[in-house]
Order: sequence, then structure tokens, then C-alpha cells
Amino acid sequence: MLSDAQKRRFVRDGYLRIEDGMDADLVAEARDLVADAVPEDLDDPAELVGVGRRSPDPEGEGPFSTINERFYDYLSELVGDALVEPDGPGMQFALRYPTEVRLGAHHDRTPAFGHLDGYGPGFRETGDYSAFTAGAVVYFDDVVERGGGFTVWPGSHHVAADYFSEHSLESPGYHGQLPAIDDDGWDYTRRLDEQARSREISGPAGTVILWHNKLVHAGGVNQSPNVRMAGIQRFSREDIDDIVADAATDPFGYWDGLADVDPATDPETP
Repeated sequence: MLSDAQKRRFVRDGYLRIEDGMDADLVAEARDLVADAVPEDLDDPAELVGVGRRSPDPEGEGPFSTINERFYDYLSELVGDALVEPDGPGMQFALRYPTEVRLGAHHDRTPAFGHLDGYGPGFRETGDYSAFTAGAVVYFDDVVERGGGFTVWPGSHHVAADYFSEHSLESPGYHGQLPAIDDDGWDYTRRLDEQARSREISGPAGTVILWHNKLVHAGGVNQSPNVRMAGIQRFSREDIDDIVADAATDPFGYWDGLADVDPATDPETP
């Protein structure tokens, strides 16, 4: 399903974009169910600007169990058989509505900051890092450039491994932001995403994005007239609790599907 070049690209960049990665009929059905679960008419631009974000709860199972299984098919090729299979239709539905802010043609670094997952409200309340192995995103509708697309900082998973070799898993704090790097080591007065270039991922409905759990990422600023509609799922190895600390310093040490991938070999395409 995934080529050697795609696997090398994932090792290098920490993410992989797969256009037409999901069956069109599944995506169309999902789009309709998600649209029905919000109060706005998603086909009426006048209702959309300034709403912000929504995480709807579509009725019924719909195609979401099948979408989760498709995610698993991709990620198990990278992680291996230890990846826990999905159980049902549950996923995060992430909608980003158009904003009134216009950043201008010169602006190529949106959003302003990124984060590592696992440092959300649960971490703020208890101090416990929420571990997982890999994530997957699917676009339920077309996402144009500057349309709120999933935004990544390529290669930041390798920076994170260096960071966690010297710091605890809990040290990034709420939002999981990594410090910048200077010639003498870590620059704790700045964030990594201030000095590194981000990449916002656009694509047609059905585009799938796989990402490493230690990749700095965010949702883009939506300057399009449409809602960014995405489904997000996170997967873990069955032994995640036992390996979480060691895996943080060895980004692919527990990815059995990548054991024979040579990261020194450049992928065929960027």
C-alpha cells in the first residue's frame, strides 16, 4: 500500500500526505453527516465567517468505522502489528470556519505556533502526558491553500527526540511547545516554531495525512470562504505505557514497519 519512497519520506519529514487516500463515497457520506451535525448551512458563506471552530457529533455510525479501519491499514504498515486496531466509529471531528483576518500574500508562516499532542486539558489538570504512537487526518471536503489545512513543521520529530533525551516528557508543559535551537543548544526564550518553517497541507476531499506523535503541528488559519472539515484519529501500540519514555528519544525504534528503511536515502520526491 505504501511505497519505499513514501516510508523514507515519513522517516525524514514525520508526516505523509496521500491524495485520494480514502474512498470518495465514504468521504462524501461522512461530509453529509458532519454537515448535518452543525447549525450552520456549510454551503452558505454568509453564515460561516467568524464562527471559529466546532467539534460536532454526527448521528449514527455512518462510514466512520470503515474510515478508521482504512487509517489503521496505512499506519500498521509503518508501525507494525503491535498497533491497536480501531474499535468503532469514534474520531475527532475538527471544523475550522473562515476567519475575518486577512494575512496578506507575503504571509507564509501560519499559524503563529505549533504544538505536540498529549499536553491538552488532561495534562493541565493532572500533569499526566497522554501518549499515542501515530495520528491520521482525512479531509471530508476540498481544502485549498490557506484554507485552514493541517500544518506541520517537517522534521520536528527528530528535534523532539533530541529534546526528550535531555528533558522529561512533562517538560514542554501545556500545549507541548518545544524551545528553539541555537549554536549553544536550546534557546528557552523562543519556540522552535518561531525559527522553523511550517508547511500547510492542502488537498481535495479524501486526502489523508499520517503523522508521527512527536511532530510539531497545528491547524492553519482559514482564509478561504469554506469550512475546513477534517476527521482525526490517533493510534497507539499495545505496549505504549511501557515504552513511552524510551520511544520519545528514539522516534522509530518501535516502528516495526520501518525497521529496514534507510533514512539516509533520499525519497524520490519532496
